[in-house]
Amino acid sequence: MIQEIVREERYSPRSEKKQPWSIKTRRPFRGKIDKVRITFRKSIELAEKVASELGSPIEISNRGRPPVYDRVKLAAALLVKGMRSFADLPTDLENIQYDMTVCGSKEYPCSSEFQI
Repeated sequence: MIQEIVREERYSPRSEKKQPWSIKTRRPFRGKIDKVRITFRKSIELAEKVASELGSPIEISNRGRPPVYDRVKLAAALLVKGMRSFADLPTDLENIQYDMTVCGSKEYPCSSEFQI
């Protein structure tokens, strides 16, 4: 471990092209990996497929108020959240007009809805 840290420190002052290949440089795949930019809409669609395969993370009981938002779509939105704040996530969902309601009323959840 110490040798790896010393090696990293020794080669870090060099330009990126002159550094040797390692796990962190990803040299052979750099051109392919860095060019791919996935949009928020594509990532939410992919997360929705994953969440639907895994099933609803929250059990729905017959008691109390009926749910307003689809639990699978809420889980998909939390999967896509990443480094976004809970305050920014509803705004991003509203920008792509991602309908999460059970009845289809085009309402968007507030940030407190995601903090389950």
